[in-house]
Amino acid sequence: MKKNNTKLVGVCSAILSTLFVWALLVMPVNVHAKLLFTSTMEVDTLQEGKFPKRLVTAQGTSLTPEKEAEVTQFILEEMCKFSGTINIEPYGVLVSDLEYIMPDLFNSHPETFIARGTWGYSYTSENVVVSIKPNYLYTAEDLEKYYAELDRLVALVNKDWSDLEKLLFVHDYMAANYEYDLSLSKYTAYELFRDHTGVCQAYTLAYIAILQKLGIEVEYTSPSDMNHTWNVVQLDGKWYHIDVTWDDPTADIFGAAFHNHFLLSGTAMMEAHQNESSGTNRICDDTKYDNYYWQNVKAPFVWNSGKWYVLVNEIYALDQDNNIHNVKNICECVPDEGIGTSMLNFETSFFNIYNLGSYGQKLYYLSNSGISAYDVKNGQTLESNPNPADSPYRYISQNDSKLSYKLDNGETG
Repeated sequence: MKKNNTKLVGVCSAILSTLFVWALLVMPVNVHAKLLFTSTMEVDTLQEGKFPKRLVTAQGTSLTPEKEAEVTQFILEEMCKFSGTINIEPYGVLVSDLEYIMPDLFNSHPETFIARGTWGYSYTSENVVVSIKPNYLYTAEDLEKYYAELDRLVALVNKDWSDLEKLLFVHDYMAANYEYDLSLSKYTAYELFRDHTGVCQAYTLAYIAILQKLGIEVEYTSPSDMNHTWNVVQLDGKWYHIDVTWDDPTADIFGAAFHNHFLLSGTAMMEAHQNESSGTNRICDDTKYDNYYWQNVKAPFVWNSGKWYVLVNEIYALDQDNNIHNVKNICECVPDEGIGTSMLNFETSFFNIYNLGSYGQKLYYLSNSGISAYDVKNGQTLESNPNPADSPYRYISQNDSKLSYKLDNGETG
């Protein structure tokens, strides 16, 4: 029995050895297989109501600026395709690089509202990131709606305007047509576009989205000593602060656009916000616009027949040198003297200090008798719509090519 068992064991061993060799020959073996690790990362994003602080000194990454821009653009494009897994291994991104790239990606590209700031990633034992997995909040349809509204807004901007004019128009359009969200729950540019209401993050991101499409350098800033965010922009090679949120009255005024926080130096903005940090590494030391005439302007500037007009108790026009003058009395008013000191022109009342509309070759404004029109070509003033019997006009507002109004009783049209 022992002898037979020995033979049986020998036969079995031979069979197993043969099977093992066969398995090695027919089964694929990846000799280059890596041991992968998985983890999650969370970054503070404006879209989720956070106040991410920009680094005063950029920490940088192990990548060249060109490679960093390339991988950032690749991730953004894949996110906008709603890719479940985004493979970035070929770029050689380290985990430490990702910790810098992703916050900048989310907070500098408003279209990333589609995903949460918390996402998964895999990496090798050498800390090279293999892939990332976004956590999507919205759908492709939402992103399409966002892009459609963004394109509509950009189309309102005259391509022949200077960067200053583009900055002013977009600032005024947003302040006049959007409303601060008192529920404090709408943080994204998409929600601002869709609902016409949002908080400071939404205003900041929307301004970024539009200006990026216009080719103007723009960033967000959020100082360490303030739960607030706004923009810094580059104009003629210099950087300035713009806070559209604070130029849109919180108790919304129909059609109003203040200019107290438009193109300010860092010092002036800190004084306006009463804080001690600008929150940006950009040097914003040019004071050219700190005390500019538009500091007194609470109405949007409107474009008509090749000129900008604005209403501050009287109708003023800007000439090619950006000087401002009264179009009725030709009363020169230099920036140092301010504007809007007279209450006599066009029989104006307190009703119209925020309101001026433009359609065709006419400017529309509120007078004591109703809505009047001023022909910019021949200088004639025409009565247009008298006050309704039950309630006078209180405000008018320009929205694209549509002139809207609000009566004293709150009725709109």
